Amino acid sequence: AQLTQRTNQFNLSTIRRKEREIEELLNTRELEGKSIRVKDRFGNYGLVGILLYRTQSTKLIVDTLLLSCRVLGRGVEYEMVKYLGQVAQEKNLSPIEIPYYPTAKNQPVKDFLEKIAKKQSQPTEKGELFEFASEELVNLSFTAKEPEASRTQKSPNLVEKTSFVAPCELLREIGTKLRNPEEIWHDIAERQQNIRSEKIGEYVPPRNQLEEQLALIWQEVLKVDRVGIYDNFFELGGNSLLATQVISRIRESFQLEVSVQALFSWSTLTELAEYINNLTWTFKQTQSETETNNEDYEEGEL
Repeated sequence: AQLTQRTNQFNLSTIRRKEREIEELLNTRELEGKSIRVKDRFGNYGLVGILLYRTQSTKLIVDTLLLSCRVLGRGVEYEMVKYLGQVAQEKNLSPIEIPYYPTAKNQPVKDFLEKIAKKQSQPTEKGELFEFASEELVNLSFTAKEPEASRTQKSPNLVEKTSFVAPCELLREIGTKLRNPEEIWHDIAERQQNIRSEKIGEYVPPRNQLEEQLALIWQEVLKVDRVGIYDNFFELGGNSLLATQVISRIRESFQLEVSVQALFSWSTLTELAEYINNLTWTFKQTQSETETNNEDYEEGEL
């Protein structure tokens, strides 16, 4: 449910659902689903993706396909659609329909579908429809991106779209509009804020004291003006080094032994808050049981 709320870029429809709604859809068999968890030699990223689909006559229709952008480009998206192909083959279904509903931010998922599709998508009332045979998806293979050096050797006529400001233009702006270091730093901060607002979804403020404390820690470490409960630590610019700083501050603030791994597994503010809340409760229960066991009892006979 939280993934549907915060995932914007690699998301077919950006349909937002609550936990109870998803439970009902799965329990009534209206939809079937698969959750995606990822780990590698750098750590455990936890729950990063969701697949929801249904069977209609002889077709397999995808309802939800979404994946956190922090694991994009590692082949996870290929494994997700390969799984759909395997399900279709097991149930003898064809074709596999993947509807795409465009938003202001979900172009990456369309780019991926266009890359793997063998035929042109069909326009629909709300977007586009991609159609696949099961064997197409099952036989997909992932190729890692080529190194930067080899890309620079391509034809100079190929121009990539970019939001980067050319150095000469940036220097001209600094020289003509910005008169001192403070104005330069302010301009940089504004650019960073614009980039941040493009990458993440709608801001939802902390709802309790624990979330407020964690948000303040993230703000100070990540150097951002505010943190919402569905914001992802790594999508806000976090990395392993900054994760270590956050965990150190959490240990100091809450007097709890929390591992850096926790931030990889529970990387949104609300997930981390829930984890710390559960950890605190477990610690208190253990303390209570220990105190009970250490009490002196008067011996007697039964």
